[in-house]
Amino acid sequence: MRVTGDPGGGWAAAWAMILVCLLIAGCRMALGGDMGGGSWDSQIYPPAMFGSSVSAPDLTIYWNCARPDPTLVQVDGVAQNTSGDHVRFVQFEVVGIDAGGKAVSGGQGSLRATVLYLNQTSPFSIQAKSTGTEVRFDLYYRYQVQGFADGGTGSGAGFFARDVCSPTQHRAQRPGP
Repeated sequence: MRVTGDPGGGWAAAWAMILVCLLIAGCRMALGGDMGGGSWDSQIYPPAMFGSSVSAPDLTIYWNCARPDPTLVQVDGVAQNTSGDHVRFVQFEVVGIDAGGKAVSGGQGSLRATVLYLNQTSPFSIQAKSTGTEVRFDLYYRYQVQGFADGGTGSGAGFFARDVCSPTQHRAQRPGP
């Protein structure tokens, strides 16, 4: 059936709709929507799920520690960008320390997202094989920042949180009633 006055038979409108859908999908990918950048539609307020947190100038890390078995320590969490700059390439290392202060175990991980934008979160998970001699587990994390105030130059930063699996250290603050 042909609509009067539409020589393309409705094909022009269909092509326009396809182009709009492709444009929207491209914007979501560029903004980190579904391509490893974290999804903005599934953001959760991190303290609601995580018992521990620590903050750095551009990033807040939230996590929980677990011992799925006696020989394994697992740290699961999210990192949230708290600055207006782009936080890139966040990497983590959990290190088991013995009573003599010596590193005896460890594991590494990184965020699923390559880039975090303002208030965006992305998950991470790290497993460390335990030797059984650890008295604490420390978390080292580093990232790069792509700043805009300084003309777009990048810089790197490294940070450390001591005894991240302690039940009393680094407690995440809960929002008030």
